[in-house]
Amino acid sequence: MLRQDDVLGIIKSRGYWRILFRPTQYKKVFENNEQIKDFVRTNLADFTGWDFPHYPVGNDEVQQIDNGHEYIQALTLFGHHKEFWRMYQSGQFIYYLGFPEDWYEEHFWEDKRRALAFIKPMKNIGIAYNIMANIKCLFSFIFKFISKNNLDTSLLIDINLQNTKDRTLWSQDFSWEVKYRGIYPTSSNEIHVIREKVFSVDEILTENEQIQIDAIKIIFDSFGWNPAEEQIKHYLERLK
Repeated sequence: MLRQDDVLGIIKSRGYWRILFRPTQYKKVFENNEQIKDFVRTNLADFTGWDFPHYPVGNDEVQQIDNGHEYIQALTLFGHHKEFWRMYQSGQFIYYLGFPEDWYEEHFWEDKRRALAFIKPMKNIGIAYNIMANIKCLFSFIFKFISKNNLDTSLLIDINLQNTKDRTLWSQDFSWEVKYRGIYPTSSNEIHVIREKVFSVDEILTENEQIQIDAIKIIFDSFGWNPAEEQIKHYLERLK
């Protein structure tokens, strides 16, 4: 059985995302925990081959789903996937997501030694399959949360990256990124991507892609890299 404090301790020991969103007016979005489970299971985002947020298929030594008072939560310690999330009946969602680059030594790839020649724990952060993919997955999930639940109130969103100091951008894919591998470090140990900002329902539904691009630009700028918006948009579209 996984313990919440143990999982969070592991995630926080290296780089991770801390994500929160919640409706600005309190009312029950889900009538019971089963409704939360049904929503998450049927509205997962997946642009990398791994669901976002990860919904455990069962309870075992590496993943589990827990019920609580007006919430459900999931804990995952599966290979390089380290996650904890909780969703309340009010619609509040909290997510701690470990940087996969920091845990590649626990990856199940047969050729992980080759990957580890380029990727070092606490030294890199992936451009495509960490930064861009997670931003795209998050806002796809938020879009579904609003549209499927007919949300009629604004949404507060808070996103930050933790334990980022002295990391450099790393390219796992896309030819345009390769020349930037290892060049741009950041001195910030915490990157506030979106700081408790309130978005209207209309903004999220109609300007979703631009919100993603703006968030990605903030992260890249923290590493001193400023690609054109059209480049970011192009490669977001390639994540399918």
